[in-house]
Amino acid sequence: MGKPPLHFILGACLAVSLIAGHAAPAPKDTETSQYAKTEIWLQRSRDDYVVKASYYLVPAPPGQVKNALAKALAATGSGSYAWKDDSAPLWSMDATWIDVSRQAHPDVNRALEALAAGAVRDTLRQALAAGVVTPEENAAYEKAARMRTRFGREEIQAVPFFAQRIERWTFDRARRPLIGADYEDGGGLMDVSAMLGGAPMTLVWFDGVRTTEHRALKLTSCMTGVTCFPDPHIERWKTATPHIDAATDRAIHTAVAGLGALPAAAADARMTPFLRLVPPEPAGRTVEAASAPVETLAAYDLPADETDVHRYDDNTWRLVGLKGGDVMVAGARSRRYALRDGAIRTQDVGARFGEDGIRAQADGAIRGVRSDGAQARLIVWSPKDDDVRSTPLPMLQDRSAQDWAPQPSGMAAIRTENAIYLVDPRTQAVRTVSWDERLRAKVSDSLDDALPWAGTQAIRFNDGLLWRADRGAYGISPATGKAVASFATDTPKLFFGSRDGDWAIARLDRGSGDARYRIVSPRTGQVRFDLKAAQPVAPASVARSAHGRLLAISSDVAGGPSTAVVDMQNGKVVATLATPGAYRVKAAAFSWQGTRLWLYLESADMRTRKLARWDVPQPYADAADGRAVPDQMRCLLVRGENCGNY
Repeated sequence: MGKPPLHFILGACLAVSLIAGHAAPAPKDTETSQYAKTEIWLQRSRDDYVVKASYYLVPAPPGQVKNALAKALAATGSGSYAWKDDSAPLWSMDATWIDVSRQAHPDVNRALEALAAGAVRDTLRQALAAGVVTPEENAAYEKAARMRTRFGREEIQAVPFFAQRIERWTFDRARRPLIGADYEDGGGLMDVSAMLGGAPMTLVWFDGVRTTEHRALKLTSCMTGVTCFPDPHIERWKTATPHIDAATDRAIHTAVAGLGALPAAAADARMTPFLRLVPPEPAGRTVEAASAPVETLAAYDLPADETDVHRYDDNTWRLVGLKGGDVMVAGARSRRYALRDGAIRTQDVGARFGEDGIRAQADGAIRGVRSDGAQARLIVWSPKDDDVRSTPLPMLQDRSAQDWAPQPSGMAAIRTENAIYLVDPRTQAVRTVSWDERLRAKVSDSLDDALPWAGTQAIRFNDGLLWRADRGAYGISPATGKAVASFATDTPKLFFGSRDGDWAIARLDRGSGDARYRIVSPRTGQVRFDLKAAQPVAPASVARSAHGRLLAISSDVAGGPSTAVVDMQNGKVVATLATPGAYRVKAAAFSWQGTRLWLYLESADMRTRKLARWDVPQPYADAADGRAVPDQMRCLLVRGENCGNY
């Protein structure tokens, strides 16, 4: 038999092409389903990782749905799926199914709330009797325990509803060709009738991922931070992207549509509790630190030996205003500064302070805890006669102070993990006051599913109380070892503030390239406003006036606008201050008269120092009186003064 003529071959090819042109086009793979317009986060199986998957709700029993899916997937001819029976008691399923069940079954919700409140109530009763929570906290925590949305495994298992066995199946497939990308896809189905409450309902979900391996010729290898060296080699890496096989997508859609799958909007309405929408951040305005006109600071030269007296790597020194109007840098070496006849005059003083910082008190004395040497001590320096008193602190020989605060009586209160020490520098007497840290931690742990974590080791209000936070902020009385003040907050890392001025500040971790701070009201616990710093860098210092009317916050950057002065009564930026030349702010402090802000400056090359001043406009002057004195922190990665950096 001879070869067919050429015109016959061409005609046959044309006929085939015409038939192909009228056939259904080959489905195109996509990143998401072309049919299922809704997605949820869930575990692919009970002990697998969480994925974002397309889903359907099908009003049919799971056995019927499984048969329809298996038949449709087998008909695609694109590879077989491995099916796995993942059925188990409801309590062992994805945690969010508890939320779905609670919404659909009020009786189940009440049973869980009763269990949760009962477990927390006993702990709170002990804590209230021991004084580690305030009465206000006790009431708020009981309410939060009743209204919480997450529960422990033991509590869930104690409710009979969650003992019922739930039918659940998964199907998976992996395709790894010799050439090209690898594909993994699959999904599952789950009987959700009991959780949603009502007629038979099956959840069907599916997802996929495409993994591509890349290769590139590299001529060198590098050691990070060291050097690069010749090393010819093939570098390999992989990238993964969401991928839905079009044939599978169409097969699943056809199967569930034939069983009456709910439209996307109806499915969303039923599955709202499962979608886990992230709650919005508290509503509040953002104040731009650079919103006021920029003022360049007037600065005064300091002696050439200043770089040796207060080294750039010395974490012991702090800037502090003195009662008479002068300013002082107190540290391992201390120096007093006075503005006279347009120049700065200096005087070395005998006080030697350490990394635990300093505090000014109403009598004008400067107190500091030094626990970074061979022997821990409380240092008290009087500016009147340059008198220094040093009291040994043997309790800090093998531990560090978690917080400390001067007391109106002239004593100092030092808190360690399970005790508070009241130290009298006049008599060198030390009184120990117990504080049950373990019981307070037990309260916090019992509220893990009820309230967010807002922890911080210390909040510096300088009001005589020892403030910290876990599920809320609380102040401990050093005299009694009991919590005597508190406010609700879900803002972590609060570190500085003024109760007179009704504000506390926290640094926000946004990862957005800028530096932001949140201002919270200790009176109400509500967010007052957010403050966006003048420069997108870590803070160098924070300072407040005596009653907290003004806050000065400086960014650790050389040159340009770096300090914002904020009126904390109305959240308005009063001034944006720029350093002269290539200088950066290292510390700041308000004067006791409330009329001046002092700033200690360092050149970019760290060779020279200056002292700058900013005169406070009269309407904002905030003079010290009684126990209300200015306070400040130099932001360092050391105990107690890290300004929310970690």
